[in-house]
Amino acid sequence: MSLDTNIFLPPNVRVGDVASVLGRIYGKPAFMDPLGASGGRFVRVKDVDVREAPLPQCCKICILHLRPPAVFDVRIPMNQTIDRHILYHFEGGAGGRRMIGIHSRPPHHAVGMRLVDFFGGEVDFNDCDLTPIDYAVPWKSDEENMPDDGEPWDDLQCRIFSAAPLSEADLKRAEAITLRGLGRHHEAAVLEVEILASEEKGGCP
Repeated sequence: MSLDTNIFLPPNVRVGDVASVLGRIYGKPAFMDPLGASGGRFVRVKDVDVREAPLPQCCKICILHLRPPAVFDVRIPMNQTIDRHILYHFEGGAGGRRMIGIHSRPPHHAVGMRLVDFFGGEVDFNDCDLTPIDYAVPWKSDEENMPDDGEPWDDLQCRIFSAAPLSEADLKRAEAITLRGLGRHHEAAVLEVEILASEEKGGCP
């Protein structure tokens, strides 16, 4: 059984926006395109697509022709790229949460943190450990996450456009939370051993 990082997002996110933010985190370039005759603009992230998935409750976020930032430590042969296909669940948990499950690796912990910093939500770094949620940010409002027009729309497009690729600082931030979690697990394990020892002696800890 593989270990996954589960990223839970609020129900008021658009999958296209999630895909665009992921593309920016993975280092894909962005462009501001005109939006019809309204004078508005929308952000377009290169080589990012949303496609059907075999399961009706899911879709696939595809990041194509990808050469990830160096912090991902993905060894791609010279002059080659990879495509990433990330499963996005529309039924990801209580309260209508959306969910992304990706293999549990330090860079993916940091990706999850960046996504929930942007939209709000929760990240479980390791779905097989004792900690259900390692990082959480309050859900952003409808005006922030799914505006239709006006200044809130422009602000969302600018936020997506300005999202930076994953950095060493992002990795260090995720690592610090992981180390704190390991410390809690160690303390819990020590306490459990002490309790078992006390029960064998017939006393209380």
